[in-house]
Amino acid sequence: MAALHGEPVLVPDILKDDRYRGNIDPGNNPNRLELALPLMIGDRVLGVLNVEDTVINAFSEEDQQILGFLTG
Repeated sequence: MAALHGEPVLVPDILKDDRYRGNIDPGNNPNRLELALPLMIGDRVLGVLNVEDTVINAFSEEDQQILGFLTG
């Protein structure tokens, strides 16, 4: 989604998000939160920075802004 739309995607708890259902085994994947930030030059997406955490809702609004600033 981040690469497709060129916008950040925050998933506070992947176990409660329909996009992940059936694809996550909580016993083998301790990550719960995912933030995907597109790496952009102008309107072109070069890649995606994917940041994960084991804590639900671990990123504050400030964390998201800082990471967004780093990715352009």
